[in-house]
Amino acid sequence: LVKKIIECVPNLSEGRRPDLVDTIARRVSSLAGVSLLGSEMDPDHNRAVLTLAGEPAAVLEAALAVVAVAVEEIDIRAHTGIHPRIGAADVIPFVPFAGSTMEECVELAREAGSRIAQTHGVPVFLYERAATRPERTSLAEIRRGGLEGLAARMQSGDPAWVPDFGPREPHPTAGAVAVGAREILVAYNVELETTDERVAREIAAEVREADGGLPGVKALGFATPARGCVQVSMNLLDLSRTGVAEAFARVRELAARRGIEVRGGELVGLVPRSAVEDAFRVALAPRGFAREKILDDRIAAALSGDLHEGASPFLEALASEAPVPGGGSASAQAAALAAACAEKAARVSARKRGAAGDELRAIAERAATFRRLAVEWSRNDAAAFQKLLAAYRTKSQDRIRDALELAARVPVQIVTSLAALFTDLVFLARDAHPNIRSDVACAAGMGRGAARAAASTAGANLAELPEDGSTVRLRTKLREALGRIDAASNQIDALLDQDASER
Repeated sequence: LVKKIIECVPNLSEGRRPDLVDTIARRVSSLAGVSLLGSEMDPDHNRAVLTLAGEPAAVLEAALAVVAVAVEEIDIRAHTGIHPRIGAADVIPFVPFAGSTMEECVELAREAGSRIAQTHGVPVFLYERAATRPERTSLAEIRRGGLEGLAARMQSGDPAWVPDFGPREPHPTAGAVAVGAREILVAYNVELETTDERVAREIAAEVREADGGLPGVKALGFATPARGCVQVSMNLLDLSRTGVAEAFARVRELAARRGIEVRGGELVGLVPRSAVEDAFRVALAPRGFAREKILDDRIAAALSGDLHEGASPFLEALASEAPVPGGGSASAQAAALAAACAEKAARVSARKRGAAGDELRAIAERAATFRRLAVEWSRNDAAAFQKLLAAYRTKSQDRIRDALELAARVPVQIVTSLAALFTDLVFLARDAHPNIRSDVACAAGMGRGAARAAASTAGANLAELPEDGSTVRLRTKLREALGRIDAASNQIDALLDQDASER
């Protein structure tokens, strides 16, 4: 039987807090049958785009978990950012993928909307293929005027703007949410070498289908101060009508007419394989593009039985000339491998110990949590470096300092978390089943390498920061964590050597 796969792409109104994605990763990782394939955050848009994929019921539960975090953590009243929005969990679309249908996605959207309203008291508007009224098919129409405009329409008494689920006024801190079912789209931004936002808006108007532009294209123009340029932000709704190459060429043509050059392109989220052609790779040179951006490959890696192929997209991206991922992401992935070896050793040993293996089972669960978080730290490190590159382009010393500190904090977090893992590795070196102790040794060796690599990345960024209180605290945390790892490593080596000599 063909396994049914659904994609869900939550868009959250928070793009400046990497810890938010960590929280979501912890929630999603506890669910079977679904994977968090990717996450991207943009500080100018102040928006996070997540990509979930898996079996329909599991994707539904994961989407609801994401909404719960957004409602808990995001106060829409304090939100600032250039992207239109109506709520904390702004948009939750379900997308048919392998073996699934649009009708199934519509049903998921309706169930999600009902449960969001019931659980959180947030009004829900169904859109696109899940829409119950023609005027709410377009997401842009729901978001017209932002949350304030939507609130006014909801309170006008017009039956067209009674939400599909939930109260007839926005939630005080979470606003509203649009839940829908749609086909796969590609979110693609083109950056222009100017700071004149008017130019981006003019070009967006000429590009979008609603104003007579390219078929199947929605577009807006934004200023992106952190990058020192403006951006034509597009959603390509039907790649058979307008592909990435055509959209890029049209924006470049319109910019050239105004005497403005194109800086480059940027993919947001994952893209289907059909969007990736040689001309796209060579001519469009999207910033940070690598095979790991291909939706098909990421789903296959998450669900394929060919386990050794799953790491290939990351390794290819790491080996490429793209600025990310780099050494910091590599150290996080190495830390994940160390945790996976520790988890295996603990699980095997606990099974062999039976009822006496409670502490081993607890270690396995801690290692599993660490492993999932380490993969997110890999993404966070790449995002932090991209933010640093953007800050350097602005020449703003405040932005550069903030970006450097973030770029240092992620690897420091990796090292301090590894120190806790090494405490459990000492226990495993002493009490793991003899047949699995080679995996304990592998975990310790991989963990030591990951810690040294992450410390090197952190040190390079800390060296660029002034020696103020924050920098000193980070250096102290790093030094103390490395000391704990070294001490634990010595214990582990001694225990494993003793075990080998006695066998």
